[in-house]
Amino acid sequence: MLGLFAFVWLELAAPQPDSVTAVGWWLLGYVVVTAAGLVLFGTVWAERADPFEVYSSLLARLSPFGRDPSGAPVLRTPLHNLAASPVLPGSVALAATLLGSTAFDSITALPGWRDFVDSRSGGASFDATVIRTLGLLAVIAIVATVFTVAVRATGGLDRTARAQLPGLLAHSITPIIAGYLIAHYLTLLVEQGQATLWLLADPLRRGWNIGGLADHDVTYVLSTHPAVLATLKVLAVLIGHILGVTAAHDRCLRLLPPAQRATGQLALMLVMVGFTFTGLYLLFGG
Repeated sequence: MLGLFAFVWLELAAPQPDSVTAVGWWLLGYVVVTAAGLVLFGTVWAERADPFEVYSSLLARLSPFGRDPSGAPVLRTPLHNLAASPVLPGSVALAATLLGSTAFDSITALPGWRDFVDSRSGGASFDATVIRTLGLLAVIAIVATVFTVAVRATGGLDRTARAQLPGLLAHSITPIIAGYLIAHYLTLLVEQGQATLWLLADPLRRGWNIGGLADHDVTYVLSTHPAVLATLKVLAVLIGHILGVTAAHDRCLRLLPPAQRATGQLALMLVMVGFTFTGLYLLFGG
């Protein structure tokens, strides 16, 4: 979780997130820490502490591909793989960091937030960084707190069982994260991804034209079709939340007593609906 937070902090709160020097130092630190972790703890470090490995493994739970007990590849419903997600310490914090950081990225595009940062920092880079850092932490904390409180607001279970529910239901946030990521970064991936490819023609800015890539221009296939783009964004958010609610409902049917299976999920359902409307507002409000 700390590694992912460091990465999103570099993108959303650092003074110069687009600085090649800053990114280079971050990558150097990542390589050093990862190498040390692998030497000391082996592959366990990669599976549980490498931020990109943990991130990719989490989203891979939505894949329809899997293996049967004999190891042969099989096709499954995405929710089948998702339900098999291991319950590990920090699952809620990880999910809140991913969802909260993406939401905060949308918040930073709101004029009100930019005006707030400018008015409080007085143009000072350090003060602006502190404000953005506190804002990022606040959004992540709000997501984690709201989810945890909603999940634990369940009757029919003792205190120990309720305390375990957030970790047992944290996997249900994964589809929401995936849907919001697609909606939020789709344009960046499709259009700026092209620009990244063309920049490979001259990575050191020496006037090169490797493979003739510099002769190409970005094709704005999404930005020039706003209705299509808006539809794709809404569908990504809605599908992600439908899958998330379904995953949470399926797990609750197994965890809650029969008398609490309906009323015990109300608070969580309201939170999921709130996440949906908030996500849509932030996507289009900026």
